[in-house]
Amino acid sequence: MRCLTFSRSWFLLLVWLATGCRMTAPMTVWEPPLNRARTLGSIAMAPIAGPAELTAKLHESMIVNQPQAGQPIAFFHPQLLQEMTSIQLASFDGQPSDIAGLSAARRANADVLLQGQILRVNTEPPPPRKSPLDKSPQPSEQISLSWAVIDVASGERIGFNTLTINREQAEKAYPDLNSLGGEPVDRVIQAISRESWAMFSPRTKAVDTMLVLPWFIPGSSLVRQGNGFARQGRWDLAEEKWQDAAAKHSWNDAAWHNLALSAAAREDFELARRRLNHAKTWWPNDRADKTERWLDDTQRDYHHAFSLPDRQGGWLLPDPPPSLSPETVPSADPRDIDQLPWWTAIPGAKPPEWSWRQWLTQPWFM
Repeated sequence: MRCLTFSRSWFLLLVWLATGCRMTAPMTVWEPPLNRARTLGSIAMAPIAGPAELTAKLHESMIVNQPQAGQPIAFFHPQLLQEMTSIQLASFDGQPSDIAGLSAARRANADVLLQGQILRVNTEPPPPRKSPLDKSPQPSEQISLSWAVIDVASGERIGFNTLTINREQAEKAYPDLNSLGGEPVDRVIQAISRESWAMFSPRTKAVDTMLVLPWFIPGSSLVRQGNGFARQGRWDLAEEKWQDAAAKHSWNDAAWHNLALSAAAREDFELARRRLNHAKTWWPNDRADKTERWLDDTQRDYHHAFSLPDRQGGWLLPDPPPSLSPETVPSADPRDIDQLPWWTAIPGAKPPEWSWRQWLTQPWFM
Protein backbone atom coordinates (compact mmCIF):
# COMPACT_ATOMS: atom_id res chain seq x y z
CA MET A 1 0.00 0.00 0.00
CA ARG A 2 2.82 2.40 0.90
CA CYS A 3 4.58 1.51 -2.37
CA LEU A 4 1.42 2.23 -4.33
CA THR A 5 1.02 5.63 -2.67
CA PHE A 6 4.69 6.45 -3.34
CA SER A 7 4.39 5.48 -7.02
CA ARG A 8 1.27 7.52 -7.49
CA SER A 9 2.97 10.55 -5.91
CA TRP A 10 5.79 10.28 -8.42
CA PHE A 11 3.25 9.93 -11.21
CA LEU A 12 1.49 13.12 -10.12
CA LEU A 13 4.84 14.93 -9.92
CA LEU A 14 5.72 13.88 -13.47
CA VAL A 15 2.31 15.02 -14.68
CA TRP A 16 2.81 18.41 -13.06
CA LEU A 17 6.29 18.80 -14.54
CA ALA A 18 5.04 17.85 -18.00
CA THR A 19 1.95 20.01 -18.08
CA GLY A 20 3.51 22.86 -16.16
CA CYS A 21 2.10 25.46 -13.81
CA ARG A 22 0.15 28.62 -14.47
CA MET A 23 0.83 32.31 -14.93
CA THR A 24 -1.38 35.28 -15.77
CA ALA A 25 -1.36 37.75 -18.64
CA PRO A 26 -3.49 40.91 -19.07
CA MET A 27 -6.22 41.00 -21.71
CA THR A 28 -8.85 43.59 -22.61
CA VAL A 29 -12.39 42.27 -23.10
CA TRP A 30 -15.82 43.82 -23.66
CA GLU A 31 -18.58 43.89 -21.09
CA PRO A 32 -22.21 44.74 -21.86
CA PRO A 33 -24.05 47.81 -20.59
CA LEU A 34 -25.79 47.52 -17.26
CA ASN A 35 -29.13 48.41 -18.83
CA ARG A 36 -29.84 45.63 -21.35
CA ALA A 37 -33.61 45.63 -21.06
CA ARG A 38 -34.19 48.01 -23.96
CA THR A 39 -32.44 49.69 -26.87
CA LEU A 40 -31.98 53.40 -26.26
CA GLY A 41 -31.83 55.96 -29.01
CA SER A 42 -31.50 59.19 -27.02
CA ILE A 43 -30.66 60.21 -23.47
CA ALA A 44 -31.37 63.56 -21.85
CA MET A 45 -29.40 64.51 -18.75
CA ALA A 46 -30.87 66.93 -16.25
CA PRO A 47 -28.58 69.23 -14.27
CA ILE A 48 -26.77 67.30 -11.55
CA ALA A 49 -27.55 68.31 -7.98
CA GLY A 50 -24.52 69.16 -5.89
CA PRO A 51 -21.72 71.72 -5.50
CA ALA A 52 -21.72 73.97 -8.57
CA GLU A 53 -17.97 73.68 -9.21
CA LEU A 54 -18.06 69.89 -9.22
CA THR A 55 -21.29 69.55 -11.20
CA ALA A 56 -19.94 71.83 -13.93
CA LYS A 57 -16.86 69.61 -14.29
CA LEU A 58 -19.01 66.47 -14.22
CA HIS A 59 -21.30 67.83 -16.96
CA GLU A 60 -18.26 68.53 -19.13
CA SER A 61 -16.74 65.12 -18.36
CA MET A 62 -19.96 63.34 -19.36
CA ILE A 63 -19.79 65.08 -22.74
CA VAL A 64 -16.10 64.24 -23.26
CA ASN A 65 -16.54 60.59 -22.31
CA GLN A 66 -19.68 60.02 -24.35
CA PRO A 67 -19.28 56.50 -25.79
CA GLN A 68 -18.35 56.17 -29.44
CA ALA A 69 -18.64 52.36 -29.71
CA GLY A 70 -21.69 50.15 -29.52
CA GLN A 71 -25.24 51.32 -30.08
CA PRO A 72 -25.59 54.93 -31.30
CA ILE A 73 -26.85 57.20 -28.53
CA ALA A 74 -28.06 60.78 -28.94
CA PHE A 75 -27.02 62.66 -25.80
CA PHE A 76 -28.67 65.90 -24.72
CA HIS A 77 -26.56 67.44 -21.97
CA PRO A 78 -28.18 70.08 -19.73
CA GLN A 79 -27.04 73.14 -21.70
CA LEU A 80 -28.09 71.62 -25.03
CA LEU A 81 -31.39 70.43 -23.55
CA GLN A 82 -32.22 73.91 -22.31
CA GLU A 83 -31.28 75.51 -25.64
CA MET A 84 -33.50 73.05 -27.56
CA THR A 85 -36.55 73.47 -25.33
CA SER A 86 -36.17 76.96 -23.80
CA ILE A 87 -37.23 75.50 -20.44
CA GLN A 88 -35.58 76.69 -17.24
CA LEU A 89 -34.16 73.50 -15.74
CA ALA A 90 -33.46 74.97 -12.29
CA SER A 91 -35.92 76.17 -9.68
CA PHE A 92 -35.87 79.59 -7.99
CA ASP A 93 -33.29 78.44 -5.43
CA GLY A 94 -30.87 77.26 -8.12
CA GLN A 95 -31.52 73.53 -7.59
CA PRO A 96 -32.47 71.26 -10.53
CA SER A 97 -36.19 70.82 -11.10
CA ASP A 98 -37.31 67.24 -11.77
CA ILE A 99 -40.55 68.35 -13.42
CA ALA A 100 -38.78 70.82 -15.70
CA GLY A 101 -36.18 68.24 -16.66
CA LEU A 102 -38.84 65.68 -17.60
CA SER A 103 -40.78 68.27 -19.63
CA ALA A 104 -37.64 69.33 -21.47
CA ALA A 105 -36.75 65.68 -22.20
CA ARG A 106 -40.22 65.09 -23.68
CA ARG A 107 -39.92 68.10 -25.95
CA ALA A 108 -36.54 66.83 -27.12
CA ASN A 109 -38.10 63.41 -27.91
CA ALA A 110 -35.61 61.67 -25.59
CA ASP A 111 -36.15 58.06 -24.53
CA VAL A 112 -34.88 58.40 -20.96
CA LEU A 113 -33.97 61.17 -18.56
CA LEU A 114 -30.84 60.81 -16.46
CA GLN A 115 -31.03 62.56 -13.09
CA GLY A 116 -27.90 62.71 -10.96
CA GLN A 117 -27.04 63.86 -7.46
CA ILE A 118 -23.69 64.10 -5.71
CA LEU A 119 -24.18 62.43 -2.34
CA ARG A 120 -20.74 62.79 -0.75
CA VAL A 121 -17.51 64.37 -1.85
CA ASN A 122 -14.01 64.64 -0.44
CA THR A 123 -11.61 66.89 -2.34
CA GLU A 124 -8.83 66.88 0.26
CA PRO A 125 -5.64 64.85 -0.42
CA PRO A 126 -4.72 62.20 2.15
CA PRO A 127 -2.66 63.44 5.10
CA PRO A 128 1.02 62.44 5.24
CA ARG A 129 1.71 59.21 7.10
CA LYS A 130 3.28 59.57 10.50
CA SER A 131 5.50 56.52 10.00
CA PRO A 132 6.83 54.58 6.99
CA LEU A 133 5.55 51.46 8.74
CA ASP A 134 1.99 52.78 8.80
CA LYS A 135 0.04 50.76 6.20
CA SER A 136 -3.46 51.69 7.30
CA PRO A 137 -5.88 52.90 4.58
CA GLN A 138 -5.70 56.63 4.05
CA PRO A 139 -8.74 58.72 3.04
CA SER A 140 -8.29 60.28 -0.38
CA GLU A 141 -10.25 62.27 -2.93
CA GLN A 142 -13.61 60.55 -3.36
CA ILE A 143 -17.02 61.17 -4.92
CA SER A 144 -20.32 59.34 -4.37
CA LEU A 145 -22.87 59.92 -7.12
CA SER A 146 -26.39 58.52 -7.56
CA TRP A 147 -28.20 58.22 -10.88
CA ALA A 148 -31.91 57.76 -11.50
CA VAL A 149 -33.04 56.65 -14.97
CA ILE A 150 -36.54 57.93 -15.82
CA ASP A 151 -38.66 56.66 -18.70
CA VAL A 152 -39.68 59.87 -20.46
CA ALA A 153 -42.94 58.53 -21.91
CA SER A 154 -44.36 57.25 -18.61
CA GLY A 155 -42.40 59.32 -16.12
CA GLU A 156 -41.56 56.17 -14.14
CA ARG A 157 -38.14 55.39 -12.74
CA ILE A 158 -36.74 52.34 -14.54
CA GLY A 159 -33.25 52.25 -13.06
CA PHE A 160 -31.11 53.45 -10.19
CA ASN A 161 -27.38 53.25 -9.61
CA THR A 162 -25.00 54.62 -6.99
CA LEU A 163 -21.30 54.97 -7.73
CA THR A 164 -18.46 55.63 -5.28
CA ILE A 165 -14.92 56.09 -6.61
CA ASN A 166 -11.74 57.35 -4.96
CA ARG A 167 -8.52 58.47 -6.56
CA GLU A 168 -6.70 55.15 -6.15
CA GLN A 169 -9.56 53.24 -7.80
CA ALA A 170 -9.74 55.78 -10.64
CA GLU A 171 -6.03 55.58 -11.42
CA LYS A 172 -6.02 51.78 -11.28
CA ALA A 173 -9.11 51.33 -13.47
CA TYR A 174 -8.09 54.00 -16.00
CA PRO A 175 -4.28 54.30 -16.18
CA ASP A 176 -4.52 56.95 -18.91
CA LEU A 177 -5.89 59.37 -16.31
CA ASN A 178 -2.52 59.38 -14.52
CA SER A 179 -1.16 61.78 -17.15
CA LEU A 180 -4.14 64.12 -16.74
CA GLY A 181 -3.22 67.52 -15.36
CA GLY A 182 -5.15 69.51 -12.81
CA GLU A 183 -6.25 68.48 -9.36
CA PRO A 184 -6.40 64.80 -8.32
CA VAL A 185 -10.15 65.11 -7.88
CA ASP A 186 -10.38 65.78 -11.63
CA ARG A 187 -9.24 62.21 -12.27
CA VAL A 188 -12.00 60.97 -9.98
CA ILE A 189 -14.56 63.01 -11.95
CA GLN A 190 -13.33 61.58 -15.24
CA ALA A 191 -13.48 58.02 -13.86
CA ILE A 192 -16.96 58.37 -12.39
CA SER A 193 -18.32 59.76 -15.65
CA ARG A 194 -16.93 56.75 -17.53
CA GLU A 195 -18.49 54.44 -14.96
CA SER A 196 -21.78 56.29 -15.40
CA TRP A 197 -21.84 55.66 -19.13
CA ALA A 198 -21.48 51.94 -18.41
CA MET A 199 -25.22 51.97 -17.69
CA PHE A 200 -25.97 52.48 -21.36
CA SER A 201 -23.00 51.57 -23.50
CA PRO A 202 -20.54 48.68 -23.71
CA ARG A 203 -17.04 49.25 -22.45
CA THR A 204 -13.77 47.42 -22.14
CA LYS A 205 -12.27 46.05 -18.98
CA ALA A 206 -8.88 44.55 -18.15
CA VAL A 207 -8.81 40.94 -16.95
CA ASP A 208 -6.06 38.50 -16.04
CA THR A 209 -6.09 35.35 -18.16
CA MET A 210 -4.48 32.11 -17.04
CA LEU A 211 -1.65 30.87 -19.28
CA VAL A 212 -0.07 27.42 -19.12
CA LEU A 213 3.64 27.44 -18.29
CA PRO A 214 5.18 24.08 -19.30
CA TRP A 215 8.72 22.97 -18.50
CA PHE A 216 9.90 19.50 -19.40
CA ILE A 217 8.11 18.73 -22.67
CA PRO A 218 9.31 19.48 -26.22
CA GLY A 219 8.42 23.00 -27.24
CA SER A 220 8.30 24.32 -23.69
CA SER A 221 10.92 26.97 -24.41
CA LEU A 222 8.89 28.46 -27.27
CA VAL A 223 5.72 28.42 -25.16
CA ARG A 224 7.47 30.25 -22.32
CA GLN A 225 8.83 32.85 -24.76
CA GLY A 226 5.28 33.43 -25.99
CA ASN A 227 4.09 33.76 -22.41
CA GLY A 228 6.60 36.53 -21.87
CA PHE A 229 5.19 38.50 -24.80
CA ALA A 230 1.61 37.90 -23.58
CA ARG A 231 2.47 39.28 -20.14
CA GLN A 232 3.60 42.45 -21.92
CA GLY A 233 0.28 42.64 -23.76
CA ARG A 234 1.90 41.65 -27.10
CA TRP A 235 -0.53 38.89 -27.99
CA ASP A 236 0.46 39.03 -31.68
CA LEU A 237 4.08 38.13 -30.93
CA ALA A 238 3.00 35.58 -28.34
CA GLU A 239 0.80 33.85 -30.91
CA GLU A 240 3.72 33.52 -33.30
CA LYS A 241 5.79 31.68 -30.68
CA TRP A 242 2.92 29.39 -29.71
CA GLN A 243 2.14 28.61 -33.35
CA ASP A 244 5.78 27.68 -33.87
CA ALA A 245 5.65 25.35 -30.86
CA ALA A 246 2.36 23.78 -32.00
CA ALA A 247 3.66 23.27 -35.54
CA LYS A 248 6.78 21.45 -34.32
CA HIS A 249 5.05 19.56 -31.51
CA SER A 250 1.36 19.17 -32.31
CA TRP A 251 0.70 17.31 -29.06
CA ASN A 252 1.95 20.21 -26.89
CA ASP A 253 -1.37 21.02 -25.20
CA ALA A 254 0.11 24.09 -23.47
CA ALA A 255 0.78 25.72 -26.84
CA TRP A 256 -2.74 24.97 -28.07
CA HIS A 257 -4.30 26.17 -24.82
CA ASN A 258 -2.46 29.48 -24.99
CA LEU A 259 -3.26 29.79 -28.72
CA ALA A 260 -6.93 29.64 -27.77
CA LEU A 261 -6.43 32.64 -25.50
CA SER A 262 -4.61 34.59 -28.23
CA ALA A 263 -7.59 34.02 -30.55
CA ALA A 264 -9.93 35.29 -27.83
CA ALA A 265 -7.74 38.38 -27.44
CA ARG A 266 -8.69 39.40 -30.98
CA GLU A 267 -12.33 38.30 -30.47
CA ASP A 268 -12.16 35.22 -32.73
CA PHE A 269 -13.97 33.01 -30.27
CA GLU A 270 -14.82 30.16 -32.63
CA LEU A 271 -11.14 29.71 -33.51
CA ALA A 272 -10.38 29.84 -29.80
CA ARG A 273 -12.82 26.99 -29.18
CA ARG A 274 -11.31 24.84 -31.94
CA ARG A 275 -7.81 25.37 -30.57
CA LEU A 276 -8.92 24.56 -27.04
CA ASN A 277 -10.65 21.38 -28.23
CA HIS A 278 -7.41 20.36 -29.92
CA ALA A 279 -5.58 20.87 -26.62
CA LYS A 280 -8.17 18.74 -24.79
CA THR A 281 -7.72 15.86 -27.22
CA TRP A 282 -4.09 15.49 -26.08
CA TRP A 283 -4.52 16.12 -22.38
CA PRO A 284 -8.07 16.63 -21.07
CA ASN A 285 -7.96 18.33 -17.69
CA ASP A 286 -9.80 20.62 -15.34
CA ARG A 287 -7.73 23.58 -16.51
CA ALA A 288 -9.07 23.32 -20.07
CA ASP A 289 -12.62 23.00 -18.75
CA LYS A 290 -12.27 26.23 -16.78
CA THR A 291 -10.87 28.01 -19.84
CA GLU A 292 -13.79 26.74 -21.91
CA ARG A 293 -16.24 28.24 -19.42
CA TRP A 294 -14.27 31.49 -19.42
CA LEU A 295 -14.41 31.61 -23.24
CA ASP A 296 -18.14 31.04 -23.13
CA ASP A 297 -18.72 33.86 -20.63
CA THR A 298 -16.42 36.25 -22.50
CA GLN A 299 -18.05 35.58 -25.86
CA ARG A 300 -21.52 35.96 -24.38
CA ASP A 301 -20.59 39.36 -22.90
CA TYR A 302 -19.23 40.39 -26.30
CA HIS A 303 -22.49 39.39 -28.02
CA HIS A 304 -24.59 41.18 -25.41
CA ALA A 305 -22.40 44.29 -25.63
CA PHE A 306 -23.08 44.75 -29.34
CA SER A 307 -26.58 43.21 -29.52
CA LEU A 308 -25.34 40.25 -31.57
CA PRO A 309 -27.40 37.05 -31.87
CA ASP A 310 -26.57 34.17 -29.59
CA ARG A 311 -23.83 31.80 -30.62
CA GLN A 312 -24.91 29.05 -32.98
CA GLY A 313 -25.35 25.98 -30.84
CA GLY A 314 -26.06 28.03 -27.73
CA TRP A 315 -24.05 28.71 -24.62
CA LEU A 316 -22.66 26.24 -22.13
CA LEU A 317 -24.75 27.82 -19.38
CA PRO A 318 -27.73 29.71 -20.82
CA ASP A 319 -28.92 32.89 -19.14
CA PRO A 320 -31.43 32.03 -16.41
CA PRO A 321 -34.90 33.57 -16.74
CA PRO A 322 -34.87 36.99 -15.01
CA SER A 323 -37.95 36.08 -12.99
CA LEU A 324 -36.25 33.10 -11.37
CA SER A 325 -33.79 33.29 -8.54
CA PRO A 326 -31.07 30.65 -8.13
CA GLU A 327 -33.19 29.03 -5.43
CA THR A 328 -36.26 28.68 -7.68
CA VAL A 329 -34.56 27.53 -10.87
CA PRO A 330 -35.84 24.01 -11.52
CA SER A 331 -33.22 21.27 -11.46
CA ALA A 332 -32.40 19.29 -14.57
CA ASP A 333 -34.42 16.18 -15.27
CA PRO A 334 -32.67 12.94 -14.26
CA ARG A 335 -31.07 11.19 -17.23
CA ASP A 336 -32.03 7.73 -18.38
CA ILE A 337 -29.20 5.24 -17.82
CA ASP A 338 -29.50 4.22 -21.47
CA GLN A 339 -28.67 7.80 -22.48
CA LEU A 340 -25.36 7.90 -20.61
CA PRO A 341 -22.07 7.74 -22.58
CA TRP A 342 -20.64 4.26 -23.07
CA TRP A 343 -17.48 4.97 -21.12
CA THR A 344 -19.41 5.42 -17.87
CA ALA A 345 -19.70 1.64 -17.70
CA ILE A 346 -15.88 1.35 -17.34
CA PRO A 347 -14.89 0.71 -13.70
CA GLY A 348 -12.83 3.56 -12.27
CA ALA A 349 -13.73 6.05 -15.03
CA LYS A 350 -13.54 9.71 -13.98
CA PRO A 351 -17.00 11.11 -13.12
CA PRO A 352 -17.82 14.17 -15.29
CA GLU A 353 -18.23 16.42 -12.25
CA TRP A 354 -14.76 15.49 -10.90
CA SER A 355 -11.57 17.32 -11.80
CA TRP A 356 -8.61 15.26 -12.97
CA ARG A 357 -6.77 16.12 -9.77
CA GLN A 358 -9.65 14.81 -7.65
CA TRP A 359 -9.74 11.60 -9.68
CA LEU A 360 -5.96 11.00 -9.56
CA THR A 361 -5.71 11.67 -5.83
CA GLN A 362 -8.68 9.60 -4.73
CA PRO A 363 -8.00 6.58 -2.45
CA TRP A 364 -7.83 3.57 -4.78
CA PHE A 365 -8.27 1.03 -1.98
CA MET A 366 -10.60 1.41 0.97
